[in-house]
Amino acid sequence: MTMPSGVAANMRSGSSTSCGVKGWADNRDMLIYFCYTWGQNGSWTYVMNVDDETRGWVKDSLLPGNGSNYNCGL
Repeated sequence: MTMPSGVAANMRSGSSTSCGVKGWADNRDMLIYFCYTWGQNGSWTYVMNVDDETRGWVKDSLLPGNGSNYNCGL
């Protein structure tokens, strides 16, 4: 699914705020949602920023539609 990000959020290497920042998504970017997993403080979606092809995890509460509907199975 491709969605405008609608927010400003760090894209992280894992599903926790303690994981390293791999990229950034803001209101101008389009994101592809892949799947979600449970991590620190709730669910996180693995996304790709279409503009620069950076991939990472974003907390679902920061994403339009609350992130992906597909569980990663992790």
